[in-house]
Amino acid sequence: MEKDGLSYWRERILFTIIFTGLLIGLFAFVPVAVFLIKEKIWGLLIFDGFIWIVGIGLLFAHRPRYEIRASTVLLLLYVVGLVVIISVGPLSSGPAWLFAFAVLSGVLLGSKAVIMALTVNVATLTTIGLLINAGLFGQKFPFFNTTEAMIGTGALFILLNTVTAVSVSVLVKGLVLAHQKESYLTSTLERERLYLINTKKELELEVAERMKAEETLRESKEKYRELVENINDVIYSTDENGIVTYISPLIKDVMGYHPSEIIGKNFAGFIHPEDLTIVMNKFVEILAGNLGPTEYRLLAKSGKFRWIRSSSRPIYKKESVVGLRGLFVDITKIKEMEHQLQQSQKMEAIGSLAGGIAHEFNNILTTIIGNTELAINDVPESNPARECLEEIQSASSQAKNVVRQLLGFARKSVFQLQPVHLSPVIKEAMLLIRASTPASIEICQNLSFESDTVMADSSKINLALLNLCTNARNAMQEKGGELELKLENTTLDDKTAAGYEDLGPGNYVKMTVRDTGHGIDPKIIDRIFEPYFTTRSLAEATGMGLAVVHGIVKRHNGAIIVESEPGKGTVFEVLFPLTEKKK
Repeated sequence: MEKDGLSYWRERILFTIIFTGLLIGLFAFVPVAVFLIKEKIWGLLIFDGFIWIVGIGLLFAHRPRYEIRASTVLLLLYVVGLVVIISVGPLSSGPAWLFAFAVLSGVLLGSKAVIMALTVNVATLTTIGLLINAGLFGQKFPFFNTTEAMIGTGALFILLNTVTAVSVSVLVKGLVLAHQKESYLTSTLERERLYLINTKKELELEVAERMKAEETLRESKEKYRELVENINDVIYSTDENGIVTYISPLIKDVMGYHPSEIIGKNFAGFIHPEDLTIVMNKFVEILAGNLGPTEYRLLAKSGKFRWIRSSSRPIYKKESVVGLRGLFVDITKIKEMEHQLQQSQKMEAIGSLAGGIAHEFNNILTTIIGNTELAINDVPESNPARECLEEIQSASSQAKNVVRQLLGFARKSVFQLQPVHLSPVIKEAMLLIRASTPASIEICQNLSFESDTVMADSSKINLALLNLCTNARNAMQEKGGELELKLENTTLDDKTAAGYEDLGPGNYVKMTVRDTGHGIDPKIIDRIFEPYFTTRSLAEATGMGLAVVHGIVKRHNGAIIVESEPGKGTVFEVLFPLTEKKK
């Protein structure tokens, strides 16, 4: 049974009433029994014994329903009170039993039982009073000789009994209602608690699922971000008007821009003017669904243009084209390598042509020179024709030097390659350069190397260096400046070696000639190594200087590159492979 329930406490009260009545009644029953035996009132003795036995039975009997056992106890109280009144008189303990009968009715069975008990008490006392008043009962009770005394005493008893019993019943009713309300609130709270527990579990499950979904989404975004940021191509998107809406962070490595410097701007503003028309036409074609890669130049943050190859496709929203998305890769190195290959092939073709021409011209010159020498020997000095023959001989010697230069450019002249230290060759050449250089040009050397041994022909290296320094001196002839010669070691890997024509990874010695002269026009910088190409007059130069340098460097398995900016000077870098052979 629920320990805090109303039924539990009524059972406890009923048990307490029976147990206390039997226990206390034991002390009253013994002297009463002795008195009844002495007076030979056997009927009352039997009645008291019967009441005692019934009380014992009710104390241990739990099978009958509570209402039956409670009603039985209340009936016993009433019977005991009635018997005591009849046997002893109204001034005995009988009224107290009736009083307890009415009060405990409210405690054990509620307000309806109180009304019934009070009604029974009123009827019982009224009947006894009428009997006494009629002289049929209780003549030995002098207190009730007058009707007024009986009515007054009975009325006071009923009033007190009613007030007490009703108060107790109201109290019990209040406790019942309070208990019912408490039970209702408890059950409601329990339902709410269970609901909250279930809701909490559902929320925890939903939170766990959402956290799992968020974690999955975060991992997906992280993978996408890593893919976008680590892919070698720049990912971008634009709207239908060409406004950049997204560009991946790799743009900073490729072009030098932060994404925020490009997003929101029209991509046309970054395209080389010469490529703009082609790119815009391709943009319209892609929006129309005609896909295909495009190569063009973009302006880097450094101010230089870089070649890129892009591939894009339209972005659809429902059935409308709202922009395009694509990617591009920097192909500047590839373009440079293609240009180097084309330049190498052109120089190779020019060299072959120059070599063939030089051989044929050399054969012609041999005939001219030989016949001229024979003619001079046969013509006396007084003959005017001798002076003309000597002029022919002098011009033929100059032409022979030109042929020698052509053969050197064509790599068909004789080279004697052996282990050579470059620093003594450079110092020797710089003595000649210093002697012929005006004071307005400052010459400085920076020879910071660990090893400078290469397989070379020292005379050819000397000639190449003299040509480079002569060009640098001529570029600073008018305004003066600084001529720097630098020698250092460098190591190329696969990536850095790609910047030099026909070089692979390895250890090299790098010779740098830098001047602060007028520089070279970007439009002609690709032609400076061609034979007979010169920006000076034919009276000042033959145009073979850099062509000879290029031929010498190639014959030494090296590479030469040039960087120049008009008004700021020119830098030539020459790389020769190091050798471990000893001189």
